[in-house]
Amino acid sequence: MEYLQKCFYKTTNWNEDNIFSNVTATSDALLNFPIPNGLKLDSSSKSTDYSASSFTLSNFRQINGSLAYLYSSTPLINTMGTKDISLQDAIAGFRIIEPTMMPNYAQDETDLTNTPNKKPMLLYGRMYFPGSALEAMIIKRLSENTQFLIKCVSHPQLEKNGTVIVYLQNNTAKYSRELIYSTNESLIGVRCLYNWGTAISKSINPHLVPKFENSVVSLGTELWFAARSMSPGLSTALRYSTRSTSTGKPLTMTLAVNPILGHVSSTYTVKTSVASTFCSKYDFNFFSYASNLSLGFELYSYAQRKTPTPPAILNTVEEEDSTSHLRHNMDGSRRIRKGSYNSRNRAHFDTHTRDYHTHEPLQHKTTSSTPTHNSVVVTTAFQNLVNESDFSSVLKVSTSLRDNSVRLLWEGRLRDFLISAGTRVSWNPVTNTPEVNKLGITLSSNYGLKTALPSKIGKSHISFNDVDNYKGMPDVEKNSGHHYTQLMFQELGMPLRTHFTSQNPLFPHPSNKSSKTQREGSLTNLLNLNTRANTESVVKVLNNNPKLYQNFRHYVAKNHPKVLLTTTPQSEIIALVKDFLRNSQQVSKKENTVHDRSRDNTYNIQGTGGFSYNQRGRLQNTPNGIRNNTVTTGRIVGTKEAAIGGFVANVIDRSIALQTNYAKNYPGKQPRQFTMPFKINEAELSEDGSVRLFAEGIKTGKWSDADERYPTSGSSFANSSERVKADDESLESLLNLILPSK
Repeated sequence: MEYLQKCFYKTTNWNEDNIFSNVTATSDALLNFPIPNGLKLDSSSKSTDYSASSFTLSNFRQINGSLAYLYSSTPLINTMGTKDISLQDAIAGFRIIEPTMMPNYAQDETDLTNTPNKKPMLLYGRMYFPGSALEAMIIKRLSENTQFLIKCVSHPQLEKNGTVIVYLQNNTAKYSRELIYSTNESLIGVRCLYNWGTAISKSINPHLVPKFENSVVSLGTELWFAARSMSPGLSTALRYSTRSTSTGKPLTMTLAVNPILGHVSSTYTVKTSVASTFCSKYDFNFFSYASNLSLGFELYSYAQRKTPTPPAILNTVEEEDSTSHLRHNMDGSRRIRKGSYNSRNRAHFDTHTRDYHTHEPLQHKTTSSTPTHNSVVVTTAFQNLVNESDFSSVLKVSTSLRDNSVRLLWEGRLRDFLISAGTRVSWNPVTNTPEVNKLGITLSSNYGLKTALPSKIGKSHISFNDVDNYKGMPDVEKNSGHHYTQLMFQELGMPLRTHFTSQNPLFPHPSNKSSKTQREGSLTNLLNLNTRANTESVVKVLNNNPKLYQNFRHYVAKNHPKVLLTTTPQSEIIALVKDFLRNSQQVSKKENTVHDRSRDNTYNIQGTGGFSYNQRGRLQNTPNGIRNNTVTTGRIVGTKEAAIGGFVANVIDRSIALQTNYAKNYPGKQPRQFTMPFKINEAELSEDGSVRLFAEGIKTGKWSDADERYPTSGSSFANSSERVKADDESLESLLNLILPSK
């Protein structure tokens, strides 16, 4: 069904690459590709040019399935079954960002006149079983560059049993703008993307566009605001796409920044050859100083080896001479797949090319020998080789320096089926043995691509970050709400003390959601002060309001006269003050702004150090999670505070002394820059949704005196006196500790 939606966009000339959510689509396809779970069968068929249906069945832990229907008001004549479809069109991979195409008004008017439906529409619905989950989508084109998109989900586990997202999208050659509203938390979003590059008329054959002169720079941003929780969200991204003038190989670079979460992500993707692509990604969080380098690649295999067929555009002798060496070096085994979209449209390209050379033969011959023209031919030849190559399978591999795991995915064609088989293998640091976290196979037939059902990463539930997934609506909340806590604690694997109920705090539930208000019963809040305001601030408010004390005495004398005549406990007096301030007309209720909802300097790092952009629910600096009674690394960031696993933990004075001793063996380094091992003692989820962590530093080797004994924290890490020399050296090597000079 996703493939049919793409065909609908192609038929109606809607550019998906010009949408902000697809800025990092190439790197996501190479690094964060989904891995199937268990065995899954997806069979789709197109009964007519206007309608299609799909049936999905899987046996991961239990029998699951779904039934979907799709209707399009415009005929989807450019669709093909899995037997004939090009592997490049069926599988998400490297996206070649085309130059900005300006409309040819005369041609557009003719096309609109011949189009039977000027405002096409797409209807889609899916029903899951067992259960009562439903999802639907409506796409309605309002004009050539504007469309209306509605996505609905009905599920008993969602709040109010469902969620609706509405998009109003405007997509032009130079920019795209989106206005989004979600019923979940009354979320309002605005996304925009602007392009800079040479404008090319649509009347020119795309094969003749000098793409080396048409590098595309895209800059976009998105702004979210949850009206119910008064919480903001902000991110921005930059994309640069170009082509090599000597080889014609395209490359894409992106830079994404989330200032609220403190995360910066940069990617570099290049198509190294016709059949291979390499991608690298660097993440950095300037709240926790955590960083990560991810690497991935995809490698295509050809169906069979045959003598290459020259591209249709290379018709002249000069062009053949200038690209013969290029085609020989790139690949000599490509074959045009019969019935594919590229080969079926080949006649149109040939006719257009012949017309171009017929009308301007003299100009073509005079410019064919120039370096500029040779560069045009090189880039055009490379793109034709990519589009017209017939591949039988693709292998995707990705890993990262902080992940002790490798993700593998093989996708290929077997008769009339598209097969996806993948696994995720990680290294267990406790047993020092490899373990398979995920393994699955997906079979897709006829039309359509697989759609992933809710699954797990290792032992932790997936929580999507994408707004378009019904399991991943952005649940933006004040400070550290239950949704952020779920994302961070789902891999913690340790007992969590909570002030709510015995319900699992890792999953949303009405009884364990964070409070909507922030300590509204405190005196400082009633006086419109910060919750951490000192006594001097309270006295200052009372001095500025001299009648406040007098009015309070009148209030007590009228409503509670016994308090003035007898000795009253302080707790009762405080309760009377709160009741007076809460109902007093002299004290106006302060309307909290976004700035008031944010934390002060003491709490800026709280709960944001490890949660990063597009990590799909995983902690940025703890890919394997923190487990109970084990040791993890951290650093002191303040007085009795340490950054551990994306949270700020309260630590004892002895831990600060340990880190100071460590830093003495590292000249030129500040204690805050030095990492040390910590043992997590307790984790607490407070009433306002914030997370509190309690830890203490661990003494290793001869770094400090071994006067105080530590309780055993795991099978591979015992008391200081129990650890052997090999354990000390192993931990010191892991943390890059420097042994003191003897």
